[in-house]
Amino acid sequence: MRRDCAYWETQLSAFLDGELSPDEERACREHLEECASCRAEHEALAAARALLRAMPAPPPPPELLASIRADAGRELGRRAAGRLFAARWRTPIAVGVAA
Repeated sequence: MRRDCAYWETQLSAFLDGELSPDEERACREHLEECASCRAEHEALAAARALLRAMPAPPPPPELLASIRADAGRELGRRAAGRLFAARWRTPIAVGVAA
């Protein structure tokens, strides 16, 4: 293992995610071309990520839908109350401004 392998091993996830700067990405690619150990680590990490991405997403917990509906109902109630307030005072305010 080379001296700079420890650094590049910590950067492999960011490399796979495209989060490195162009210069860092180029340097990482160069390192992977030269270093069999880091290249093997990169390939293992990429394979593990591919397996995880291929897994189906877990279903949401049953209470999540009920919670979302309750939050949406409260928000709709607040918006309706705001519209009712605005409609109730729109005419008296308009009359007062016009006077």
